[in-house]
Amino acid sequence: MRKIWIILLTLAVFSTACKKKSTGGEEQSAHFVVKDETGNTVENNHTFTFRTVPPQGGVLNLSITNTSASTIHLKTKLVSVSGASGQDMEFCFGNCYVGMQQGTAYPQNGTFDLNGNTTSQPGEIHYINHYANGQAQYTIEIYEVDNSGNRIGDAFTFKYQYTP
Repeated sequence: MRKIWIILLTLAVFSTACKKKSTGGEEQSAHFVVKDETGNTVENNHTFTFRTVPPQGGVLNLSITNTSASTIHLKTKLVSVSGASGQDMEFCFGNCYVGMQQGTAYPQNGTFDLNGNTTSQPGEIHYINHYANGQAQYTIEIYEVDNSGNRIGDAFTFKYQYTP
């Protein structure tokens, strides 16, 4: 009987430690995975480094897989930028835009919705730097929101870096 209690206690502690916390304190699991154009899962806080700009290179193609059975609502945001203004960043996140303003979430009106257990289509999510006069680094996040537009779960953050 003592062994059963020890096993149950260990399982309870382990399962609690494996759950993520959202900023509101409630438990929230990640509902999406980000992959590069070859299908490899990208780790949070990864830095993508480019040495050329379009048309020779500099295009970061990503896909997002919804790992839940329900539709999820996503946004992207330029968290910080150095060596550039953000106006040189062309990106598509469902819709396409030229220029990212630091601190602004996109799409500005609405969300990028992804049905349950599906992956975004090629070309739907990409980032391109048109800055060619020196080093530039963009810190960008992708995060989930609820039906009311409130952020839930942990953001996926990555860096897009141009180093000539």
